[in-house]
Amino acid sequence: MTGNNGTIKTPSVKRLASEGLVFQNWYSGYHICSPSRAAMMTGRLPIRSGCVPDVFYADAVGGLPANETTLAEVLLPLGYRTMAIGKWHLGQRPQFLPTRRGFQSYFGIPFSQDMGTSWWKNCVGRGKTSAPCDPAPTTKVGGGRPSPLPLFANETIVDQPAGLYTLAARYADAATAFFRDSADRGAPFFLYLPFNHIHGPDSCSAATCGKSARGPVGDATEDMDIAVGTVMDAIRADPRLATNTLVFFTSDNGSPQHPDGNLPLRGYKHTIWEGGYREPGIAWWPGKVKAGTLNREALVATYDIFPTLLSLAGGAPVTDRPIDGADLSKLLLSVTPETATAHDCIMFYHHPESNLGPDGAAALTSLSAVRCGAYKVYWFIDSASDQPLPQGVTAGVQTLQTPVIFDLSTDWSESRPLHPSDPTWAAAKRAALNARLTHLQSLGWAPNQMALGSNIEYAICGDPHSQQKYPQFPNCTLSPQFWSNPVCNCGGRFRNCTECPTRPPTPAPSPPFVPTNSTNCTYATGARYVHRLANGGDQQNVGSQEECCRRCYESDACAVAAWHDTDPQKHHCYLHSSAAGAGTGQAGVVGCVTSRN
Repeated sequence: MTGNNGTIKTPSVKRLASEGLVFQNWYSGYHICSPSRAAMMTGRLPIRSGCVPDVFYADAVGGLPANETTLAEVLLPLGYRTMAIGKWHLGQRPQFLPTRRGFQSYFGIPFSQDMGTSWWKNCVGRGKTSAPCDPAPTTKVGGGRPSPLPLFANETIVDQPAGLYTLAARYADAATAFFRDSADRGAPFFLYLPFNHIHGPDSCSAATCGKSARGPVGDATEDMDIAVGTVMDAIRADPRLATNTLVFFTSDNGSPQHPDGNLPLRGYKHTIWEGGYREPGIAWWPGKVKAGTLNREALVATYDIFPTLLSLAGGAPVTDRPIDGADLSKLLLSVTPETATAHDCIMFYHHPESNLGPDGAAALTSLSAVRCGAYKVYWFIDSASDQPLPQGVTAGVQTLQTPVIFDLSTDWSESRPLHPSDPTWAAAKRAALNARLTHLQSLGWAPNQMALGSNIEYAICGDPHSQQKYPQFPNCTLSPQFWSNPVCNCGGRFRNCTECPTRPPTPAPSPPFVPTNSTNCTYATGARYVHRLANGGDQQNVGSQEECCRRCYESDACAVAAWHDTDPQKHHCYLHSSAAGAGTGQAGVVGCVTSRN
């Protein structure tokens, strides 16, 4: 549970995973911010609410429609206290804020932290290398210069610009105060805590700035991990909460880092490859959810959180509209959650090649892939110059009858498409086509909220006359102290930093993990064999070399796997920290080098 070969340290998330249930096939509802958050809040794919195919900007006209029901709105009548902390991104106009959508309180930034200026963000189109920015007459990102980034307490702007170097810690403090107050009142609670990390501009605190070998994105990730640790430690330390709190940890989309941000998965944010949609998924509930468990089978998604929490809270299922999420409560409470299943199929929508029109009626072309079981079937292929496509695969629209199909049980990196002559190809296509047709027949018409565009009248400004008090700072400034920064972003974005810590060297990107059947693997070189399995032995029985390689990849301590097939009935998988312990003296040895070495 560390990123990029350990260059990003996340001990808090790693501990959360070790104490909970980890889902290997957890998916977001979309591959960018606003649509995926709409899916999680409603339990419905964003095509149903019209929150596609883009994001809501800082002066957006639209937002999550009022006729959609949020998770907070169904839990509030059941006696739950509700609070949202962090990045909302479902509309910044008053009627779209969390406080109007079932949350009794809110503390956060209503959109991404690159949609407003701050010490961390250059003025758009001005060629600036440091803050503060010039007075901003317009706000639309991609158009004019954004106004200062606002921080809300309920519906009041308390800081503009927000102090990003303290933000993660302030979020953690607000979260712990909320659930402790709820415990004091003897009231159940629902806390939604979407950090503004990790998103450009990558901000950090004094505790993490310049510390990660991955650079600014690593610093930001480690800053978030500290905040996660603060929240979780407070829960663990309070006996009223420690065994009575269910925690989900996930993300809204894949990393945007090219080309290696999501290895061994192909692709990244904005793509329908696994690297764009597949996310970390952890469920933590001591005494209820089996700890230290990995589920390799279930297809699950962020929009499953809605029906799952509603069920656990004792609420009746929603019946007045289609719900795409699955109730995971039985899976979570099972004595064998590692083998439980959920969805038969998962839908993957895409943009902008989807050609989704203003009337929201082009779902036939925007539904670009379907995964059923182990097989993912593509009718649209993303291209990426820094990740060459598999041989024989062309980018763009594929016909319904000749899709591109991958077996994700053996090909995580989507590098070896099945040939149409493969006996599983036709069955996989048929299952995906049937699921696709059933899903499309369930859709109704929804106005496209993104097509409503932007309007400067809806930009957020805490003080339209601030330059009378602070003529040296951009208009709308409420917190001039945050135009300076006591810590330093040492990633090279700004040149007015002093006393920056020395950053560790950044290692060369590792190649994606691709299981292989070759017996001509090259072994890594390095230290002696040190890894031993959790059961005290140094081998496991597995069914194939590919499974052996995968187990090595999933182990923090393994760099090389050796698969011994001298006995066809008993294949042995040996996990090693380096080639020195692989032992090539036995007949039938093959090996693989993972991207962890």
